[in-house]
Amino acid sequence: MLPSQALIGSPVRRREDPRLLRGQGRYVADIVLPNQLSAALVRSPHAHARIAGIDVSRARAMTGVLAVFIATDLADTVRPLPVLVPHPALREIPQPLLAADLVRYVGQPVA
Repeated sequence: MLPSQALIGSPVRRREDPRLLRGQGRYVADIVLPNQLSAALVRSPHAHARIAGIDVSRARAMTGVLAVFIATDLADTVRPLPVLVPHPALREIPQPLLAADLVRYVGQPVA
């Protein structure tokens, strides 16, 4: 029997549970630093769609918003991210930070 098979169906004690159950967990959202900013992404609700346009004027006009970006804003600044595919038979396809003309999956960032 493999060691991992011995765990199937057995309770596993996790070291972090007592701390989390007592409300003493520390999360990224709990960290506050000087001059800290927050970021939000707008993600596609569509699995496959063409982007006809994105109007960000209302978002840019909101109080407290320092910047709003779409793909064309970042085209000359940010290179596509490498996708590390965990299988040698699959080719690596660079992933744009934000979708420009086409969204390829639900949840792909667009702004």
